[in-house]
Amino acid sequence: MYNWQIKSITLNGDLITSAHYHVACGDIATEGHWTFKNPVLIKPLDEVTQQNIISWVDHESAHAITDRLDEQAVTLEKVDLPWMKNAFKPFKD
Repeated sequence: MYNWQIKSITLNGDLITSAHYHVACGDIATEGHWTFKNPVLIKPLDEVTQQNIISWVDHESAHAITDRLDEQAVTLEKVDLPWMKNAFKPFKD
């Protein structure tokens, strides 16, 4: 389950041209700025919801943002840091 938040938007008149987002999935999160390639006024600005903008960012990014979170989750579960294996061996006198 992804927890999206739109932190801010950039406007050109009433046209949303970009959005600053934060997305979390469990303990993994990312934040970024998405600039819409060809912004189109789909609905009046006063009717736009956060969910609308989330949907537009996710769709235009072809789900790349959430896909990268999924990849990080898998990587975090599988990575053993080689330098940490023996990092805390007691010293012998």
